[in-house]
Amino acid sequence: MNICYVYILSSRDHRDFSIRATTDLKHGIRYHRRRVNRRAGRRKVYQKLVHVEEFPGLTAAVEREREIREWPRAQLMHFVSRNNPGWAAISIRAYLASRARSADLRFLLRRAPS
Repeated sequence: MNICYVYILSSRDHRDFSIRATTDLKHGIRYHRRRVNRRAGRRKVYQKLVHVEEFPGLTAAVEREREIREWPRAQLMHFVSRNNPGWAAISIRAYLASRARSADLRFLLRRAPS
């Protein structure tokens, strides 16, 4: 079973949001940013990662993506503010590294003799 992600990208002024589901977080965000910048012409569109969720399968991730997309703007802004109070950009590399460390720790705890 693959780990899938639902992520939210926000523009600098928090006017525009992009909500997507993907199986490869790095590739999904890179691809999305390139596509948005290509549509914008020469002007560079700044989008930062403000929220990430993990799911055990693509079906659950897509369901969550659809659920979040249906939310009104105020609810989405409240959700991100609650989980990321300063709207700080989340580093993809740091996020994935922290998830790998916690997965290694869970594996070691399961294998520890009682």
